Amino acid sequence: MGNKLSNSKPFNIIISILLAIALWIYVVSVENLPGSKTIYDIPITVIGADELENRGLVISSMSTDTFDLHISGNRNSIIKVTDENTTVSLDVSGITGEGKWPVKCKVTLPSSITTGSVTTTDKNNYVITVTVSKLLTKTVEVRGEFKGTVPDGYQADSFVISPATITISGQEDHVNQVAYALVTVAQDELTKTFKDEEMGYTLMNAGGEKLTNLNVKCSVDTLSVTLPIVKVAEIPLTVQITDGGGATADDVTYTISPSSIVVSGEPDVLEPLKEITLGVVDLSTVFDSETLTFQIPLTSELTNESGITSATVTIKVNNLSTKVMDATNIEVINIPDGYDVSVITQSLQVWVRGTGEEIANISNYQLRAVADLSDVSMYTGQFKVPVKIYLDDGSGAGVVGSDYSIAISARK
Repeated sequence: MGNKLSNSKPFNIIISILLAIALWIYVVSVENLPGSKTIYDIPITVIGADELENRGLVISSMSTDTFDLHISGNRNSIIKVTDENTTVSLDVSGITGEGKWPVKCKVTLPSSITTGSVTTTDKNNYVITVTVSKLLTKTVEVRGEFKGTVPDGYQADSFVISPATITISGQEDHVNQVAYALVTVAQDELTKTFKDEEMGYTLMNAGGEKLTNLNVKCSVDTLSVTLPIVKVAEIPLTVQITDGGGATADDVTYTISPSSIVVSGEPDVLEPLKEITLGVVDLSTVFDSETLTFQIPLTSELTNESGITSATVTIKVNNLSTKVMDATNIEVINIPDGYDVSVITQSLQVWVRGTGEEIANISNYQLRAVADLSDVSMYTGQFKVPVKIYLDDGSGAGVVGSDYSIAISARK
């Protein structure tokens, strides 16, 4: 009979219901027992700091920046309150001047807590002492420091930093400590330009010491930093010699001062550069010796590290003779329409150069002075015009100099 009863379905249902009722009574009686707990180190959220800044003020310190919350209530509600769903806020918008201000915190419990099921205790501890100082804002430069290395034949150029300055605001005595911001590149054996679009920086004092624990805000958190790494080489200087005036490149010697300069640039630009040509020396304009000055030409892609912007070329003609001769064969060509021109100059002294034998065999009649009026601004009267001198002897001798002219008379 007993086994039949325990195995019957109605009996089991009744037993289950009774057990459920007993468990419910236990839970209600135990879980709703009063209790308390402390939630430690809840961060204090400051609100109203922008209003302080608008008044030229800033929080320099607080008596604490975390809060220990003591609560009591039924256990079922208390266990739902944690440091992650509870906020403690401190409204400083009512502060109007410098000094120490007592400000009461506001505790906000999670919305899931039924009103009245949890209460906070020790409300006297809700007051935080806030120290307020004068707000200062200033702008400081950003400097770059290279503490790495480059291989031989390479060079680190000047930093390119953007922005070049940052704005710092905060507690006056803290802001006044900052002299500049510093970015540091420390990589070794750099052969390519270093770039970092989001590089951090360090605030430094005037003595070059790192500043920490400052109560300041900066206008930017990161900077765009470029440190150009370029190749460096010593490049010789040279000139192009043009034959003329009876002399060739084999007949002259020359020196250049300086003979070379140090140049830097990207490897693909610098490596093909074997020499720098200063310019052209036309030997027809050089008498026995000349000293000429040339600007040193460089493309915008290269940098003159020597800093010398010009070079002097001293050139000397060797083993040739010069002689002054009279050119009497003078003619005028390309006379503009409507003008009648007569030559006033009948004889023109001309410098001729060549070997001793060539000079001895030249006669005056072999010299021609030709005035080409095609590009001359004409007017009536007497004036001078340039002439070109020709030597028609068939030898290697030639005329030296280019500043020859004759006087003519023009009328319409």
